[in-house]
Parts: sequence; C-alpha cells; structure tokens
Amino acid sequence: MPAAVSRAARAGLAALLLLAAALVVPTRGEERRVALLIGNSEYEQAPLTNPARDVRRLGATLQALGFHLVGGMPKENLGKAAMERALRDFRAYLGPDTVALFYFSGHGLSIRDTSYLVPVAVEPKGGEEGADTVFVNVRDIVTAMGGSGSRLSMILLDACRSVVYQAPLRERTSPGLAALQAPGSVLISYSTQPGNVASDGDPNADSGPYIAALTEALMEPGLSFIDVFNRAGLLVSERSAGKQRPWLSLSPIAGGFVFLAPGAAPPRLGVPPPRPAAAPTVAGFRDCPDCPEMVAIAPARFEMGSDKGEADEQPVHAVTLARPFAIGRTEVTFAEWDACVAGGGCRHRPDDLRWGRGRPPVINVSWQDAQDYARWLSQRSGRRYRLPSEAEWEHVARSGGPPPERPIMFGVANCNGCGSEWDHRQPGPVASFRANALGVHDMLGNVWEWVEDCYAPGYARAPADGTAVADAACARRAVRGGSWADRIGLVRATNRGAAPTSTRNPLIGFRVVREE
Repeated sequence: MPAAVSRAARAGLAALLLLAAALVVPTRGEERRVALLIGNSEYEQAPLTNPARDVRRLGATLQALGFHLVGGMPKENLGKAAMERALRDFRAYLGPDTVALFYFSGHGLSIRDTSYLVPVAVEPKGGEEGADTVFVNVRDIVTAMGGSGSRLSMILLDACRSVVYQAPLRERTSPGLAALQAPGSVLISYSTQPGNVASDGDPNADSGPYIAALTEALMEPGLSFIDVFNRAGLLVSERSAGKQRPWLSLSPIAGGFVFLAPGAAPPRLGVPPPRPAAAPTVAGFRDCPDCPEMVAIAPARFEMGSDKGEADEQPVHAVTLARPFAIGRTEVTFAEWDACVAGGGCRHRPDDLRWGRGRPPVINVSWQDAQDYARWLSQRSGRRYRLPSEAEWEHVARSGGPPPERPIMFGVANCNGCGSEWDHRQPGPVASFRANALGVHDMLGNVWEWVEDCYAPGYARAPADGTAVADAACARRAVRGGSWADRIGLVRATNRGAAPTSTRNPLIGFRVVREE
C-alpha cells in the first residue's frame, strides 16, 4: 500500500474502502450548525432573477454566524438527482447536537395539498401520479429532518412563486405551497402564507424580499430563533404594504437557540462566490483524436519541497526546468484508457467499481500499466509521452493555489473534507473544478497520480534539473496529489507518497507529459 495511502489508513481508510459510500461528518460533541442552501433560477419556462442571489447572501450570513454549508457553498440550479444527492449529504450531518437549516429558493407548487420544490431542467407532461418522479416532495424533507433527532431543524421555503406547466398537470396545481404541520423540534418558515404567491423581488436588488429581511434579522444580537423569523416576517409585510406576509408552522420546541449572542457585535460578512471563480482560459491541444488534451508548460525555476512538511518533503531545493513540456489538462480518464485497450496498446482493463467509466479518472492501474499507456500514445502520435517527473508535477501543482505546504482550499477539490459531492465516496469526473493558473485541472485531490521517479525518503540527492530519479530496478515509485479518500490536510502540493510498481488501487490514477 502506498505510503500516502497508509497515512490515510491511519485515519480509517481501511474501513472506507469497504464502505466507500459512507460520508464523513463533523466531529460530534459540541453544538454543530449546518445548513443546506439551494437556489434555482435557470428554469426554461419561467426563469427567476433572485434565487441565486438569495442563497449567496444567506450563505455569507450563516457562515459568519458559524454555520457549515454542505458542499462548502450554496448550491445553484440543481436538477432532481442533484437535489436528492445534496439532501442525502445534508441528512448525514444531522444528529442530537445539531442545529440544522434547510433553505430553498425557486419555484414551488402544490398538487392536491402536497407541496413540491421544482428542480431545474424539468418539464412534467404527465399527471399528478408522476409528480414525485420529477419534483422534490417537501413532506419528505420535513419527515427526514424531524426524525433526525437534531436539537433544532429549520426549513425555510422561499418557493411560492407562480409557475405554469402544460396540461394535464396544470389543471391540478395550485399557486404557492400547501400548509404542513411541523413535527417536534422543527420550524417551517414560508416566505408567504400558504396558497399565496411571493414576489421574486426587484431584479436590481441584492436578493429577494424574504432573504433581505431575514438576513437583517439574523444579525440582531440576542433574538431567539422564533423572534428572528417573526422580525423578518414583519419587515417583509411592512415593505410590501401587506401584499406578502411570511408564515410560520411549528410545534413546541424544547430549549432555546440564538443565532447571535446578546451583546455580540454583528460579524463582518465575506460574500462567497456562487462557485469557484474561473481560471484564465489556457489553450490546449491533442496529438490525435484519442489522445488526452495537453497544456504547454514553459521553462521555469522554483523551490521544490517544504521545510514545514514531512521529512520526505525536505530539504527545500532549487529546481530549474530548462526545457518546455506539455502536461495532461486532466488525469487520464477511463474513456482514454479504454481507447488504448481497444487499440491494443493496453492489456489491462481496470475495474471501475461501478462508479462509471467515461469522464472519471482511470483507477486500479499500476505504474507498469501507465507505462504501457504512455508507449501507446507515443506510437499513436509520433511524439514522446511519459509520466511526469516529481519536479514537473510539483511545479504545475503549485501554480495558482495556496502555499504549497498548506492544504487545498475548501470547495475546490475532491477529498475527505474538501466539500465536494464526491468527498470520501469516489473519484469525481475530471475537470469538475476550476483549472489552476496554468490551465490544468485536479492536480490536488480526486486520485493520487503516478510519477516517473523512484521514491526516495527525501530530497538529499534530488536532481537540480527536474529530471526523474530513475532506476529500472526500484520497487516503489512516487505518487502525488492526494485522493478522494484522503483528509484535506494531506492534499498539498508538496505531500508525497509511494507504492510498489505493480499496485492497482482505487485511489491511484495518473496523467501524462509530452516532451517538446
């Protein structure tokens, strides 16, 4: 097992590989505040202006008040499957020491007194019997949160906008949402009274009227949670001249809760972007239709390693990459590997563990298998392909990220604790996150990547020219970058691991380099 993988095993990876679908949740003990925020704006039939703004504004406010957002940030424009996946992730956080908040902004409707939230990219044409297949039933959310044992669950439904669907469903829908009885320890806040339609708000405003009022009330020190929602309702009613009146449903709730302690100064907000900002576009190229997309890397000089990391990351030393090269924009995918198998260059057909072929990175391939792939690319293209040296890999991984000895930033990678939908479960499709400054995706997280070098327990004899530490007889080769199963603290540009050259592991893949 790789040294890097062994570190993860000390954190429970052995159990993970048997239960790969398990989600790691925060440490239990102290009160935990957790929220899932979904804002759907991009509807084909009736697009909305403010839901995306709503979730960003509420997300910034809740994070300032100590809430962890599921996925690291608000979620926008989710289809049915993505909404259900987000709700499953959210439920895994709930428990006796949790204060939980769910918020949805977007279209909602009622069918015979059953309320539904409307995903994007849906156009129901059937009758009411098919509603549960295309919409999200609010009752299911209430039941799950009410039965979670959480100390307090708050369900905020800003989903009372009008929406029109084709017959026959149109004749069976009602405007707004139907009233639901809240079970114990659950508060349900509607942005307007049941059966009424709420305004999407001023398209030039920072958010809709309900969230504008609610975020204002949340920042008032000392208000109980019930007083917060009462205060927000009064503000919305006053500002709309009584046209929109928020409404609450709750049963007796034991214990108190305040968002902001009495006398506390309102925290300063840092408004998060809806998703990671796009990196500058960097042109890529392919040497053949089946070849991976490559990105050109210019000659460079950098300081490799970290004196603040582990022993095998030391000493820091200067490396000069005198020659340009090109590196895969992404890890080699299953689709690209399968093309090699079909072309007769690769004999091994790796198991995808039912996680899917196509865009996910190829896994369960050894260092020796990766050599077969590089040889096939070289023959196919007439150019020399190989694995990157450790120095080439680290130079590219350092570009545009946090300081190299520090972990990856939350929300921009797939690891155990990175905040992605694939965390601690499986590899995600390549290029699911923004590219770095050099236009390269997924250098950190997703899967460990084989490099050319023999593994050495330090850099005492590392070449200054960035070439690989090569020995055909060495039994272990280096792997870099961390994986979907590794703790976020291990997902660093300078972190190193090793594995026997014959190892085939669901945590390890690779990318290639082309010599110029």
